[in-house]
Amino acid sequence: MITLKGIQDKLIGIEPKRDLLHELLGCGLFAEITKTSDGVYLGQAKGDIGFNAFLGIPSAIAFERTKKYLSLFFPEEKKWIIAYVNRKYGEILR
Repeated sequence: MITLKGIQDKLIGIEPKRDLLHELLGCGLFAEITKTSDGVYLGQAKGDIGFNAFLGIPSAIAFERTKKYLSLFFPEEKKWIIAYVNRKYGEILR
């Protein structure tokens, strides 16, 4: 069975250890990130109560790196990650 914790554990073992996919899956620098209605991402620092870090809009390069990360997962894990991220942030991964 695929779980978020299992995906996070596997992702943490992949270099580099901090990128867009890490943040989207909750194992990056921020405790949580959110996407505003106009497509801008904000980060909530660990221990903070608000989304006070302006992250902006991910670049095409960030999405390309995310595709490379996804290629390192088994097909069923990749499908799970894409479904999880798209459910949480809107259709941003394919």
